[in-house]
Amino acid sequence: MKNLAQMLKKTTLMLAFSAMVCVAYGQDEVFKVLASKGDVKLKATQKKLWGGSSLKSTDVIVVGTDSYIGLMHSSGRTVEIKQAGSYKVSDLAGKAAGAGSSTTAKYVNYVAGEISKADRRDINQNHRKYMAMTGAVERANPSPNLILFAHKPNAETQEVKVFGDKIIFHLYKNPISQFSEKSKTYVVRVLDMKNRPVLEKQATADEKGEAIIELDFSSIAKHDSSFVVQPSVKELQSKDRKLYTLNFVREGEEYERVKKAIAELQDNTALSKIVEAGIFEQEGFLLDALTSYEKAIAMEPSVDAFKVAYEDFLIRNRMKLYKDKDEYGKPTLRPYQINPDVKDEDLMKPEAKVEENTNTQQPANNDKKDTKKNSK
Repeated sequence: MKNLAQMLKKTTLMLAFSAMVCVAYGQDEVFKVLASKGDVKLKATQKKLWGGSSLKSTDVIVVGTDSYIGLMHSSGRTVEIKQAGSYKVSDLAGKAAGAGSSTTAKYVNYVAGEISKADRRDINQNHRKYMAMTGAVERANPSPNLILFAHKPNAETQEVKVFGDKIIFHLYKNPISQFSEKSKTYVVRVLDMKNRPVLEKQATADEKGEAIIELDFSSIAKHDSSFVVQPSVKELQSKDRKLYTLNFVREGEEYERVKKAIAELQDNTALSKIVEAGIFEQEGFLLDALTSYEKAIAMEPSVDAFKVAYEDFLIRNRMKLYKDKDEYGKPTLRPYQINPDVKDEDLMKPEAKVEENTNTQQPANNDKKDTKKNSK
């Protein structure tokens, strides 16, 4: 009888412990909110969901009309919701957990951190985050009239490593140039290493003097791994054209690692493109990262968080330049940098500020109530 009682006691303790583990596991974070737009909130508290918010399996999300929320599962998989309605997090987790994206999960923290910060910032105030820094002189390496969004300081010929076959080139007016490219024709020519033309594409510049050109290297990259890119303005007939060398990575440990991480994303959504951009940036494929950002914004143009994250990416990697003068008074180019004097909370959207202030004030109010109770 004594042994039986001890066994029953141990069994009861084990069952109780198991129940506690199950409850704890059920309350663990399963999703991180990366980006949101419009009316998106928790059903239980009616609290608005922002980038960085955590979701548990017991939560229910309410998405309003013309709203959007992008989630990242702990496995690295992404989920987008654009249709109005209520969604159980447990149901969303069941669909996202099956892939087991162990490789992609390594990049999750970085991507989640960057896009979550971007989601809370007001895009109209975001320019305050950047500043013109007077540092070392940057040579005007690109064409006198055009700049690709791919810039390496102090390099005569810019070499860029590339992963994907389809690459977007974002061209804009060189700040040093006195020529206005508005409505002009931008041309991107691609040459092989024997100086033979293999690709060419044109686009008309918009009101800002910018243009997007996408080139498909899938057919020619099978035979060669390096190409020269030559941007120009058709109307100028300029002979002084600076070059970019693209080196396609098609084998090795680095290639296999990135290939596996990208394959595990699976979904062709704007949010997966943002994660893809983060993977490329961390591995040094900056032109591929730029391409992924551009595609994400094209897919969801109304989600400001993607645009803010893109701007941060360009500044962070010294890929956006401004006009300045060198020590001799001659025009030169310098990269914008992050302004250390402007804090993220100063750029937050009004709704986010209100929510944050409410959260920080609440404990103080509780403390006052507790103090009154204790005094009684």
